[in-house]
Amino acid sequence: MPIRLRLAVAFALVTAVVFAAGSWLFVDGLARAQLAAIDSQLAVQIGQAARYLSATAGSPSGEAAALQPGDYVIQVIDQAGKVRGASPDAGSVPLITASQLAWARQAGIQVRQPVDDENARIAAAPLAGHPGWVAVAGVSLEEYEATLGQARRELAIAGACLVAVAGLGAYWLARAALSPVERMRRQVAEISARDQGASIAMPATRDEVAALAGTMNELLGRLQRALARQRAFVADASHECALRWPCCAASWSSRRGRDAAGTNSRPPCAARPAKPSGCPG
Repeated sequence: MPIRLRLAVAFALVTAVVFAAGSWLFVDGLARAQLAAIDSQLAVQIGQAARYLSATAGSPSGEAAALQPGDYVIQVIDQAGKVRGASPDAGSVPLITASQLAWARQAGIQVRQPVDDENARIAAAPLAGHPGWVAVAGVSLEEYEATLGQARRELAIAGACLVAVAGLGAYWLARAALSPVERMRRQVAEISARDQGASIAMPATRDEVAALAGTMNELLGRLQRALARQRAFVADASHECALRWPCCAASWSSRRGRDAAGTNSRPPCAARPAKPSGCPG
């Protein structure tokens, strides 16, 4: 996988993780803030629960009717656990369980539980002026859940767009940053052994890429000097041998001729000419 693609994928993953964490914190904070506002409104309703003591409790079925968004239901429960007063549609069946009622007599509680197949936020606290009695207030969480659902959907769409833009942007930046390296690679690939003094173009930027280009030019220079010394050594050796032993030059010439003709076979020993005196080996 190319480096630019790996960088783009890694950057997109990091962006997705960071955005997901930030979205979770945002939704959690929003939920807490909304629940705090709902609980404060329920506390106000509990403080006014005493006015329902003279009201007729219960709906015909004896259970709380379906809660409407924004509508509060109030119940006043005595020491025996019976509903002694309630708001319209609150029903005559307590909204909280016996264990929750026992906790509410000691201190206020806030719970989330279904009421008529619908989630509701319920608060309960001791009723002032009536020892052992509990005031209960509840409200539907339909608007609360709808708000959170909409926030999650919008954050998911925004997150997908952000991750896509981040990945494409990272790919473009990586491609732009690595383009000088690819250009140097092509220039080095075009250099042959016959190129004298060949080098690659130095970028105008004073960064790591320019330092790499300078190092590669130094390496090319050392290789070219080593190759020039090798060629000079071979040329000097050939000239010295030709001066001392002319037969060597003739032998080398005939050997090159055989190589050019496509045969490396040597004549049998009987057919070989006698080696001139003074010729080495």
